[in-house]
Order: sequence, then C-alpha cells, then structure tokens
Amino acid sequence: MAHLTFNLRVTKFCNADCDYCSSWQADASTKLDPGSAVEYLEFIFSEVLPKLRLECTSATVLYVGGEVLAYPAHDFKALTLLVRRFFDSKNVALLDGVQSNFIGSQRRVESLVDLFDGRVGTTDPGQGGLRKVDGSDDRYRRIFDDNFKVIRANPRAGLIYTLSSGCLLYTSDAA
Repeated sequence: MAHLTFNLRVTKFCNADCDYCSSWQADASTKLDPGSAVEYLEFIFSEVLPKLRLECTSATVLYVGGEVLAYPAHDFKALTLLVRRFFDSKNVALLDGVQSNFIGSQRRVESLVDLFDGRVGTTDPGQGGLRKVDGSDDRYRRIFDDNFKVIRANPRAGLIYTLSSGCLLYTSDAA
C-alpha cells in the first residue's frame, strides 16, 4: 500500500511576466487536455505501479502551471472532475489542491477556493519587484493583494503558503 503524490502541470503559460521566469513566453494554447491527463494516470496505474509492485491506496494531486488561472475555467473544472472520478474508480482516497499566483479575476480565485474547498496555495511576491504584470511590479502587487484578501475572507480557505527568502522583508496589508 502506498500514498502517491501527483503534480499535474496544466499549462506552461503564465499570465504574469516575472523577471526570473520564462513561462509567460510559453504558448498560451499549450495545455494539458483533460482526457490525456486521465490516460497518463491510467498508464501509471496499469503499467507502472504493477511493475513496481505498488498498490496506491491514497493520493495527493496538486495542480500547477505556468499558472492555473491561465487555463480556461470550464476546462480546468472538467479536468479536476475527471481526475477525481478516476481516483474514485480506483478506490483511492484523494486529496487535491492547487497552486496559483492569484493574478486573475476575484471570481476565478473564488472558484478555486470553491473547487478545492479552500486547498489553494501561493507564493508571496516579496518586495524585490521581480514579479510583474504587463511589466509592472505595482500592478502585480495590487492584483495579488486584492485577491489575497478574497482568500483570507473565506472561512474555508486553508491557505498553503510558500515562502522564499525574498519575501521575509515584506509585510502586506492583506496579510
């Protein structure tokens, strides 16, 4: 019996243009097809796990990008529901969550909280000015802070928060 962790990279594209990352240069149309994700999982369960003599009884799935908010909302929900159905069909206990930069509409951020029952993660943008939207670190900060307030206002959001050394000096009004 084993617990497995899957990171599903739904897109390489990102809606921000941060100095340290090239994801914003990726093709926005390149995305993980929901049907293909299930095919990949089926391959792991039918071919890989038996060869390793492993039986998966529980799993964690983390949806990552690029940026998940750059993935079309309807397709993302369909992907998530298909993956959940897959694990359910295998009688595997599943806990899933999502990593986002929160650069999107408040409605989209709220939909992530709803879809994952609050299991959302982010990384603090810090104060170094490296994270940008349309070349502006102030724009990134404003969008992030507004959406972070949405997360904090939701009683179900059990935020997973990733810190880096660059954010240790930053104190947000939203935090």
